[in-house]
Amino acid sequence: MIEDPVALLGFLFFVIASTRWLENRFAVLKKITSAVLCTLTGIALANIGIIPHSSPLYASVFEYAIVYAIALVILASSLSDLKRAGPRLVIAFALAGLGTFLGSLAGGVMFAR
Repeated sequence: MIEDPVALLGFLFFVIASTRWLENRFAVLKKITSAVLCTLTGIALANIGIIPHSSPLYASVFEYAIVYAIALVILASSLSDLKRAGPRLVIAFALAGLGTFLGSLAGGVMFAR
C-alpha cells in the first residue's frame, strides 16, 4: 500500500495522466470522460489495497485543489458557447444556480446561531 504522501500524490497524478491518455486514445472512453475513469480507478485501487481509503493528502486535495480546479474549468468556458448551447440549457443552468443560492441561503438562515 502506498502510504507516503509524496508517493501517493505522484501515483494519483499518474492515474490522472493515464486516464486522460486513455480518454484521448479510445473513442468509447471519451463518452465516459476521464473524471469518471479517475473516480472508478480510485475506487478500485482503494478496494484492492494499492492506495489507502483515507489519507491526510485527500483532505488537502479536497480543501484546495478541487476548489481551484472548478474555478479553472469555469474560467476556461467561453460565453460564446452559451449561444450554441441553446436557451433551454441556459435556463436550466440559471435555475440550477438560483436553486443552489436559495438552498444555501435557507440552510444558512435555518442553522445560524
